[in-house]
Amino acid sequence: MADASVTAANVAPVTTGANRTQTATVTAGATVTAGQTVAKRSDGRWDPADCDLSAEAAGSIDRGVALNGASDGQPLEIVRGGEYDPGFTATQGVTYVFSGTAGGVAPSADLATNDWVVILGVGNADGNILLPPGGIFYSGSQVQ
Repeated sequence: MADASVTAANVAPVTTGANRTQTATVTAGATVTAGQTVAKRSDGRWDPADCDLSAEAAGSIDRGVALNGASDGQPLEIVRGGEYDPGFTATQGVTYVFSGTAGGVAPSADLATNDWVVILGVGNADGNILLPPGGIFYSGSQVQ
């Protein structure tokens, strides 16, 4: 799977317009870099996430994208909805998903057999990613 090449320093919320970034502050459970996909663990802390998790972990309703870097136990601001600058130029119309690499983002076309489909969002005309209404979407399906 070919992950997008994220420049962590360029990951940013969108602060104007109708699709402003919706965020939440959580606690990191491991070292996290800005731009990584994350999911909530059973103890309430957040780790880098991927599409190769178990059905239970992949289906967690608590997912996001890190807007800052953090170490275990530190505050982590995450994207929960709206539009954000992913730290790379997203291609308009391309659906982006959690990749097979912990914290990675990839185009949906790069998913492999048995990967869980966790849709991050769609690239827009500004080169940003727009999350689906309701936030990151777990499809409940694996690639066949």
